[in-house]
Order: sequence, then C-alpha cells, then structure tokens
Amino acid sequence: MIHREYLPFTPQQLNDHFAPAAATGDHLAYYGASGKRAADFKAGPPAGTPAEIHQAIKWGRQTEKDERFWVAATLMQLLHAPDRIDLFARVLHHCLGDAPPDSLPSWEAALGQEQSLYFEATSPRRRATASPRCPAASAIVQQL
Repeated sequence: MIHREYLPFTPQQLNDHFAPAAATGDHLAYYGASGKRAADFKAGPPAGTPAEIHQAIKWGRQTEKDERFWVAATLMQLLHAPDRIDLFARVLHHCLGDAPPDSLPSWEAALGQEQSLYFEATSPRRRATASPRCPAASAIVQQL
C-alpha cells in the first residue's frame, strides 16, 4: 500500500492508471517515496540537529501540499468507490455546473456505465500549465 490513509492503493493498482511510458517505474517511485516520507513522519518525532529536524518536518509534511499526490488520491478514491457514478456526477456538478455538454440530460448520463482513469506519466520535460481547482472533489472524497 502506498499510504494507508492518504493513498490506500497498491503500487500495481496505481500503475494500472498510467499510460505506458519509457520509464514505467519512475512515476510510481514518486508516489511511493511521498507516502513513505509521510508515514515515517507520522510514526514518530524527528531527531537530530535543529537543521535536520527542520528538514525532516519539511519532507515529512510535503504530502500535505503535494497537488500531484492529492489529485491521484482523490480520483482513485472516486473511481474505486461503489457509488462512483454518483460521486463523479456530484463533483462535475459542483465544478462545472448543472448542465453537462452536448445537451445530455445529466452528469450521470454523460458518465455512462463504464469509466476509465489514466494519469499522465512524468515526462522528461515539464510544462507549465494552469489547472482548475475544485475543492468540492476533496470534500466529497472526505465523506467516503
């Protein structure tokens, strides 16, 4: 399990949601390392010099503000929930409004019966992109 509380999925479960890439394990290492740092930090207070303690706290709490980690955790929780269509429809309603595109009658109809989730594997070159934020998604996942 990557992190019991924050990302309660195995590396293989998460890997199933990544498109094949040249370096297939690199993206999993990121999530595994982030989850391990959070678990180690929660297990006990850091020790060492003040500088070492500061660094341990900084790295141990990095997961709390890691958008990449939280997007994966939120979407995985939604997709693997027994009532995922209802949950995704609620998120879409909160983020995008009442009316789905293409004159579909509801967000549930827009989602259909089968959903797939694919994350983009880390590419060698990062691009700066703007991403819309939707606090409703996190709030719904917290209700699970």
